[in-house]
Amino acid sequence: IVKLFVSLVYHACRTVRAPARALAGKKERSGRFVVLTYHAVKAGQRDRFASQMEALKRYGTAVSAEAASPPDGRDRIAITFDDGFTSVVENALPVMAARGVPATIFVTTGYLGARAGWIAKHEHTNYHEAVLSARQLQELPSDLVCIGSHAVLHRDLSRLTPDEATVELRQSREELEAILNR
Repeated sequence: IVKLFVSLVYHACRTVRAPARALAGKKERSGRFVVLTYHAVKAGQRDRFASQMEALKRYGTAVSAEAASPPDGRDRIAITFDDGFTSVVENALPVMAARGVPATIFVTTGYLGARAGWIAKHEHTNYHEAVLSARQLQELPSDLVCIGSHAVLHRDLSRLTPDEATVELRQSREELEAILNR
């Protein structure tokens, strides 16, 4: 109830703010840029995810995470997916494609086509998730999906030496560029 109340107050303030600023002769700021990050979208979560994408379309302009400026002054919302799980392609992308919502998927290249080996606990929600294969990456629609590097082995980069971190990042990017030919 508290969250609902806070959300309603926030929405009411946002609704009144623009006309009030216009009456005061103040220029309205350009839209904000919000990034929503997901990991996996299981089959049982598809309807809920679709509802979230509908809300996104109502409250902002869906853009790629690489978008530099607001296309129309509205709030911009980007959707990203960490790890490159196959459930994203199976369950999230069809929902997004139907609504024209672009996505950025950050892929861990050391596990392409295999189970997410960095998840060790069997009880972890994504223990059985597989990472997209090279072929699946090539088949993604480039007008809807941008691919980004999420390192090679999903290691904590802050715990690596600068040289080790550089190798993780560089190798991942080079592998993705070779697979995608871009």
